[in-house]
Amino acid sequence: MAAQPNLPILARIGYSVAGLLLVYLGFTSVESAALRYLLPLLGGVVLVEGIIGYCVLMAVFGLRRRT
Repeated sequence: MAAQPNLPILARIGYSVAGLLLVYLGFTSVESAALRYLLPLLGGVVLVEGIIGYCVLMAVFGLRRRT
């Protein structure tokens, strides 16, 4: 069974922009070693969620945005 997208188009754009921003910040402006690895990883997850239109946390908690 394929997952049904649960993000509307504006949320997908927001997730994609936020993911790119987190990846950028992780590679360029973080002094902490832990954040240098954590931010790009988190940004990658958020970016993939924005691209595919499916948020795992929203599905787990039963939330659904209006499309």
